[in-house]
Amino acid sequence: MKTTSVDSTERELHFVILTTKSYAKDYHDIVLPSTSIQINLSSIIQQKSIYLCYLYSLNNDYPHYVNSYEILNYTDNLHHLLIYECANSMTTISSKYFGICGSENRHMPMELYEKCQTRIVLAWGRGGNFQYKYPQHTGLKLKTQTYLLLEIHYDPFINRQQSGIRFYYSQSKPKYEIGLLTLGTLVNSTIYLPPYLDHISFRTYCFNDCMQKYLANNQTLNVFRVLLHAHHLSKRIWIKKIEKQGKKSQIIIDQNPYHFNKQLTVDISVNLTNNDEIVLTCDYSTKYQTSLTRGGYNTNDEMCQAFFYYYPKIEQFPLCLSLPIYSELQDYPKWTKNLSENIRNRLVNNKNHLGLCGDNTPKWHTNRQLTTDVNLSFKYKQFNACFYAGIHDKIKLKGKKR
Repeated sequence: MKTTSVDSTERELHFVILTTKSYAKDYHDIVLPSTSIQINLSSIIQQKSIYLCYLYSLNNDYPHYVNSYEILNYTDNLHHLLIYECANSMTTISSKYFGICGSENRHMPMELYEKCQTRIVLAWGRGGNFQYKYPQHTGLKLKTQTYLLLEIHYDPFINRQQSGIRFYYSQSKPKYEIGLLTLGTLVNSTIYLPPYLDHISFRTYCFNDCMQKYLANNQTLNVFRVLLHAHHLSKRIWIKKIEKQGKKSQIIIDQNPYHFNKQLTVDISVNLTNNDEIVLTCDYSTKYQTSLTRGGYNTNDEMCQAFFYYYPKIEQFPLCLSLPIYSELQDYPKWTKNLSENIRNRLVNNKNHLGLCGDNTPKWHTNRQLTTDVNLSFKYKQFNACFYAGIHDKIKLKGKKR
């Protein structure tokens, strides 16, 4: 397995330049409509950034297989773009939705959160590849009469933009269907980054028992691309694969330094099996911050995520997440590390944390698992609150010296 290390020079080599002739003639343009939406502009100006979502119906009578794509109407304030695959059944109200989504919206139908927003099929970040052609013999399947949810984050917000994506497709079924596996933390996870720190990092896991559950019968994930995503405070992101039986480990990709404005999707070649565990680590610097930074939707918040493009697709396996685990805290009291590791061990020995992997749509996800997730989140909130309180005086003293 090849380890991929990316710096600012090497990253330029991963742009894929394609001409129109390279694509199939059939395509879907999924872009924000030109119709106006009701937006409280005063609140948006205060927030600076905004999430917009548009539900697009393919109206296809047979499956379409995407072999390439290109980003349409790019602007410098485009923070990220996601395409979600939705469940086929959709009510009349939801099927016509175009409006604000994310943390700013309380009016988007809950059905869209439940049936769409756990199944990402394409992820693009600021400064990423504008065009891409999938590997030969592969394709992204768009099911018959399916819906796709386009989510775009603008920062800062400028009204009436029509950004989106063009999917080029074929009717011919490829040998392998493409899947996308989302790693890292939930958007509103309990990320706590105190100010004035040169370095702070945490790990997230795709635990081995989750891999065992969804990679049964000796299945293999052939990962061919990866996108790493965080915000301005992140300085380094890397992913490590651990072979549980042999206890071997190897770094899959290491973006050091990580550049928020150059979030290129990088080509890799990695095989994952049910013998593996995946560790995603995000490293931050809050040296010039004057207040606590939390996890969240806005650009001034922070995230820690990765997106694996792979084949063949495992239908019930779009997510493999965990809550942040602080275990390498430099110059912090030892109790924080011990407490962190105790919580991790509790998770490893508790099969109910499988609620953080798999498919969260109602078809696969039980109420028992949802309840378990809430309880685990509460434990992490307690830990993070204690963690921040424990170093509060130290941070306060540092602030006074500046």
